[in-house]
Amino acid sequence: MRKAIFLLQAGLVLIGAGIALFVAGQDGAVAALYGGSVALANTLMLGRRVERVSRVAVENAQYGMVLLYISAVVRFVFILVAVAVGLGVLKLLPVPMIADFVAAQFAFVLASVVVNRAASTRFDKKRLGTDAGEPQGNERSWIGENGESR
Repeated sequence: MRKAIFLLQAGLVLIGAGIALFVAGQDGAVAALYGGSVALANTLMLGRRVERVSRVAVENAQYGMVLLYISAVVRFVFILVAVAVGLGVLKLLPVPMIADFVAAQFAFVLASVVVNRAASTRFDKKRLGTDAGEPQGNERSWIGENGESR
């Protein structure tokens, strides 16, 4: 699942770089690739931390939460420093860089919601033993005789 999210993000970064190349030229494409790469690095950092926390949380849930908070701060600082380097040191075009970063982050959020929803649906079907939402056993209808829902 995480690999699919990362690949979706990477694909969107490349599409954004292509659009930036068309609109702003080579400088725009480089800036977009940089911004998208920051988002991809952020995703990798999150994935690695979640794997580590899931192992640690089995033994000590409180320590696992501390690690998640530390990870959030580290990733936030990383993004701030990376954007500052891109704008200040490398003098990249700000609009393509930020636009591709935001697009990649949005893709991460959207893909995560879709993947989690799909996983939840599979879990419900497996738990119920049928398609979720269909009447089971003696439940022939969700609507009573007078038209009111049960």
